[in-house]
Amino acid sequence: MHGDGRSGDLPVVAVMFSGGRDSSLAAVIYCTGGSRVQLLRFMTGFGIPSPLPEIREAELRSRFEDTILPTPAPIGVYGLVRRIAIAEIEDDFRRFDGKNLVLLGEKLSLHAASIVYCLKNGIEILADGTSGYQADMPEQRDTAIDFFRELAQRYGIRYETPVKAAISDDEVKYALLEAGISTKSLEGISMFADSFSMANDDTVRAYLEFKEVHAVSYIERFAATGLRGEPRLGHPRGACYRSTARGWGPLALCSFFSGRAGMPDREPALPAPRFSGRPAV
Repeated sequence: MHGDGRSGDLPVVAVMFSGGRDSSLAAVIYCTGGSRVQLLRFMTGFGIPSPLPEIREAELRSRFEDTILPTPAPIGVYGLVRRIAIAEIEDDFRRFDGKNLVLLGEKLSLHAASIVYCLKNGIEILADGTSGYQADMPEQRDTAIDFFRELAQRYGIRYETPVKAAISDDEVKYALLEAGISTKSLEGISMFADSFSMANDDTVRAYLEFKEVHAVSYIERFAATGLRGEPRLGHPRGACYRSTARGWGPLALCSFFSGRAGMPDREPALPAPRFSGRPAV
């Protein structure tokens, strides 16, 4: 792969991959839309080890061949997950209205690790299987998506959510079926599955902003970018800039969800990130 995030003549997209239906469809969308896909898998300590994601990966590779790039070994993020989601868990319950936001902390850790991988490998697009029909989950709420997009943008990476327009599990299943992929979810089992709390947008955003310092420290330590965003005034831990732009991923999405009302005609242009007098990536 070239240093400009391209493999041959095709752009490369890193997809945070669990083996489940949603992240599998995200990979399918990019494979059929003119990109090559780098699947990223993780070890967080929250899941029970399973060979199922490897089965789904083999299925995708069989269907799309060289469009799926060789997959690196799963990225271990045990320490960061512990620091963000577990180390202060009792205090976090008190800080954030008694809500269980452990999986939101895990997702922030995965984004940080993914950003490091993208920076080291010259990949400029990061995506996952965030979907519209699971918007009640804290890590899939619009406010969390905005936050993750801002964090990635700070390092010159565009975060996309190509499955966000899907408003039902059936839509995802049928889209996979049309692409020649099985409709079973082949992701591992998380010990925290279905344990999340319903939290409002303000609580989700406050949690992410409070934990952001750990994610940024991890990125700076392991990617050595030399770039640090300016802290938001008045926030004790520092945070990235707000953005109201909200994209839904590549145009290929429309072929799967029939141009649902509310889908933008193109990926909206995001404002250039600012860095304390340093140039943007």
